[in-house]
Amino acid sequence: MLANLSLSSPFGILKLHRPLEMERIMSDLDRLHEIIDTLPSPQVHALLTLLETSQPISEEEVDAETVARILAAEAEPGDTISHSELKQRLGL
Repeated sequence: MLANLSLSSPFGILKLHRPLEMERIMSDLDRLHEIIDTLPSPQVHALLTLLETSQPISEEEVDAETVARILAAEAEPGDTISHSELKQRLGL
């Protein structure tokens, strides 16, 4: 294979590595599909929610009133729940 590959071309080395990289990506995707296919429905929903909320958030202008309301909400004490209770609520 190396004898037929022209490394003098700037893209020659890419031709050498592209099949290996595509094979790795496909095996990662195949493995991910296998894992998702075995999950119960509540876990699929939880995973979907996690993935959707991990997407980059667009930058928006936030006015002073909104910042003040966010800071006030963060300062309020919230309910504390155990890990097992959280899992129960999520159906895990």
